[in-house]
Formats: sequence, C-alpha cells, structure tokens
Amino acid sequence: MPARLRYTASHIKAAEKIAGTLQLPYYILSGKYGLISADEMIPNYDYYLEQSKVDSLAQTIAGQLHKDAIVELDFYTEGKPSWAPYEAALRKGADLAGAALVVRAL
Repeated sequence: MPARLRYTASHIKAAEKIAGTLQLPYYILSGKYGLISADEMIPNYDYYLEQSKVDSLAQTIAGQLHKDAIVELDFYTEGKPSWAPYEAALRKGADLAGAALVVRAL
C-alpha cells in the first residue's frame, strides 16, 4: 500500500496536510526505507531505527535526495527523544547531499 496510507500517526497526517496546503511534494521519513514519496508502495513492516544504523540510513537518504533532485526540504517533527536517530539520519543525509534542511515543530 502507499506509504501515506501505511503510516497513520497523527504527525504524519499533519505533515501531509501542510504539504497539501503549500502545494509541495510530500515525503515520509522511514527508518527502514529512508525518505520516500508518500505514494511509494511499501510492505507492512516493524522496524525501529537504532543509533548504530544512522550512518547507513543517511547514505540512503543522500542518494534519494540526489535521485529526486531535492535541494531543500522542511522536516516536521514533534521532537520526541525517541525520534533522535531519525532526525540525525535526515540531517546527515541532507548534509551529504548538499540539501538545505529546515526542522519545524508540529
């Protein structure tokens, strides 16, 4: 099923609404798949990103940013401590890709 239907948490839906209002592409940060289009088909999975996997995911994200020619992105977060590895991977991936990253609170 598409990522936007697979991920059902309130913060995901809030970010989707913001992207729709601003008429911007909408991506979801996955600890397993990286930065994926909301329409990308993904299987059901159970995975939580651990700190030891941050660098590997950052490399994946950097490649995805290059592939999709993304040079600027806004990341909407609730800033939960458990999300720290995800944000770290995104920051490193954006840095590796030379993409500007703005982190915004939901």
